Amino acid sequence: MSQRDFYIVISRDANGGLTGEAPQLRNCINRGQTTDELLRNMRETIQHCLKDDDLDIGYAFIGFHKIEVPAATHCQADAAKTCDFYIIIEQDENDSLIGAVSGLKGAYSYGRNFDELMVNMRDVIGLCLEDEEVNLDGLSEFVGVQKISIPA
Repeated sequence: MSQRDFYIVISRDANGGLTGEAPQLRNCINRGQTTDELLRNMRETIQHCLKDDDLDIGYAFIGFHKIEVPAATHCQADAAKTCDFYIIIEQDENDSLIGAVSGLKGAYSYGRNFDELMVNMRDVIGLCLEDEEVNLDGLSEFVGVQKISIPA
């Protein structure tokens, strides 16, 4: 039996719960109190998402990258410090790189190469931070990435 691999980006919310997101699939998100529970829930959610062809965007997961952005009043830091964001990086069918900050609405961009993507991501994060409705205290803490396999 063939299998398809997915990478789950895991973050921890303010209440200590875990959230998983499969970047290769639109809106494929679930929660759990433990890693085992989260991964069980994500397997079920991925199988459900795969039944809906509109949710499978077919991007290749490349990895993630920590990026530092100059602190703003939103970051709960003084102006001399920086805020860290973790960017989920995927590659589309045209070999462009797509970056997104999970949990920061509107924080996504693309680039033809890694350097261009990072410049674009710094710009878009800065624009998102200018939005007075952004609450960085409510953003989840990045935990890591877990690979899981689903029967194809």
